[in-house]
Amino acid sequence: MLRLLLASAALALSACAGSGALPSIDDLRARTLADPENVDALRTLGARLAIEGEYGPALGTLDRAERLDPGHGETLYIL
Repeated sequence: MLRLLLASAALALSACAGSGALPSIDDLRARTLADPENVDALRTLGARLAIEGEYGPALGTLDRAERLDPGHGETLYIL
């Protein structure tokens, strides 16, 4: 089950990142601090945190993204 979750998060993360290199967790945190309503950065940060096994912070971050953009398919998929 955990492997399925991580694989799903990785797929969603790669879709968010496009063809470029994936941003680091620190970079994503900086982006969300600079713009707390940046849903794309929140969603990507949540996925990256989940992949790293930081499930509590990942869930909180994805919840914030969901509150800002309710019903967004990628956010719901990662959650």
